[in-house]
Amino acid sequence: MKKVKSVLLAGMLIISMIVSLTGCAGKDKATESAATTPAATQTQDTQAVSTESESGYVETPMDLHGRVIQFVTPWAWQWKLADVEENTSNEIRYIVDVLHSVETDYNCKIEIVDSSFDTYLEDFATKKAAGDKIGDIFDYTPVTHPMTDLIKSDYFMPVDDIKTLNVKGFPWHMSTAFSVYNGKTYGVGYQFKQSGDVLRDMVLFNKNLAEKYKLGNFYQMVRDKTFTFDKFREICEKVKERSGGRVTPVVSARNEQWLAIPLVIANGGNFFESSNGILSYTGNSDKVKEALHYFGGLTADGLADTTVDGTPVFKDGEALFLFDQYWAVRDHFSSDMEDDYGIIPPPIGPGATDFTSTLNDGRVLSIFNNVENPEEIGAVITAIANRANNSDWQDRELQYALRDEASVQMIEIMYDRQVVDYSNIVPNSDQILTMLNNVATGAETPQEGLDRIDSIMKSSIDEYYAEE
Repeated sequence: MKKVKSVLLAGMLIISMIVSLTGCAGKDKATESAATTPAATQTQDTQAVSTESESGYVETPMDLHGRVIQFVTPWAWQWKLADVEENTSNEIRYIVDVLHSVETDYNCKIEIVDSSFDTYLEDFATKKAAGDKIGDIFDYTPVTHPMTDLIKSDYFMPVDDIKTLNVKGFPWHMSTAFSVYNGKTYGVGYQFKQSGDVLRDMVLFNKNLAEKYKLGNFYQMVRDKTFTFDKFREICEKVKERSGGRVTPVVSARNEQWLAIPLVIANGGNFFESSNGILSYTGNSDKVKEALHYFGGLTADGLADTTVDGTPVFKDGEALFLFDQYWAVRDHFSSDMEDDYGIIPPPIGPGATDFTSTLNDGRVLSIFNNVENPEEIGAVITAIANRANNSDWQDRELQYALRDEASVQMIEIMYDRQVVDYSNIVPNSDQILTMLNNVATGAETPQEGLDRIDSIMKSSIDEYYAEE
């Protein structure tokens, strides 16, 4: 299959496994043939020589003289062989081989340290109070693990000036944006090669229902940019009418947020925007209001149901569209769904000019404060990213998750146009969810809801940047 030639895209698809907002990481069921570990780079006891690859990363080979690098992660199993080695998927074996190659070429030992979701904050605080080392690298999700709290507690160092990471120059995944606080970058975003999660939000559609009710070629609509808010509603009305109400046009995986926020971003709006690493609340903009009016119209007219768990409804062939996150394709549909399915972006709103996809969380690697020689740690992180590059994701996803090449093309379109949604990292974000629920049920108009939360969310920005 044709590879994406853009260095940016290749770099953005680095290592593997992004988790969902509800902590659904690590559910990858697929296995595949083990990849070949990249050839060893020449070991140098210097930082003057760099090794560049097609991934867009530039390694800085160096001899770390046996240094032990503690890699703290709640997903330790993704980085090492299973207790019963034959139970290890080939995807994880690939990552283990990558780590071994880095250890060999950089003369270091990467120690995987398991960190519990339930106790990591307590563990960090205890070690910090005792003056003990917490680790060198922390692997985490900035939403599930409140990034701001960790930064305010002085656990991480800014990485903007670490030359071996080259935050601005290397193609780190755009989830790096979640680690930017007060204009400083505290980590680099990445994706794991063993993940099927090459994307976040997307729209699944039931191909059998689309054909049965003669709804047209959705892929071609995307290619022609005729898959708009108006066209999407027209399709929803047709399937509701032609099925006699037996098919729900639109469901979302969990709640209103999973449908409403992608529609807001698809209309060129956003609840928060970042300028030079500083967030501001922009939820009362005309584009946000317009998208929420559209969203409320879908729910009011029985075209979208956000009151049910849409996953089983869609899997059973009872819904045409499902707004969900991409990791769910492998977990819920690739092997379990009888009907055929495809993937497309959300429709283009009148306030936008192109398709988008919403990025609402990610995986980030941060460097703990006060580690010795952070340039060495940066070199190891970059080497891992370079060697575990996920640029062959198209063939892999077609084999293990997707059912046609057109869906691969749709993901390429979405991946080039991801927009960061910060609404889950700002305090009081539950106010946005309550407002979305009220709009969906008709308890508030979009204007009423946005006016009600406006001062709350603006104050939340002040709280977000307040010193501890």
